[in-house]
Order: sequence, then C-alpha cells, then structure tokens
Amino acid sequence: IGLSMLLDGSPHERLSLSFELFDVNGSGTISKTEMTTVLRALGKENTLEQDINLFVEQIFQQADKNQSGSLTLREFVNAALKFNDLLVKVGKN
Repeated sequence: IGLSMLLDGSPHERLSLSFELFDVNGSGTISKTEMTTVLRALGKENTLEQDINLFVEQIFQQADKNQSGSLTLREFVNAALKFNDLLVKVGKN
C-alpha cells in the first residue's frame, strides 16, 4: 500500500509518505543526517556524495525556518514544493 500511495497517491499522500520515509527514526522531524542517508540510498550509483550533501544543505537553508537543524512536516512540504527533485528522487527510483 505504501509504495502504491507514493507512486499513485494524491500530492498530500505522497508528501506525507515521503516525510515518513525520510523520518528514519520516527521522531516527527527529519534531520540532515536522515535526509542524506535516504537520498544516498535512493541515488544512482554515479551520484557524488558532495552533490547529495550540497542538495541537503540547500534544502535546509531554504526550508528550516526556525533553524532547528531538522524539518517538520510543514517545512518538508514547503521544501518539496520548492525542490521538485526531492519528490522525484523518491517517487521515480
């Protein structure tokens, strides 16, 4: 059911499920480490580590409004709307 929702679900379902995927430890927020780990796992084998790290830094600079070092669901949704690659990387691999 989860994969089906990720691929075919409504935008809200896709965003919520993507958030849960990135929230590896189930804390209700996404840390830079969690996002980097998931993106690394989903990346193509020729993706450079520095490119993943740069992408994560860009996302957090734009989306982590309270500078807590982690993203809430709302911040993640805003990031996904600004950084289309965030959902493309999850939904298309």
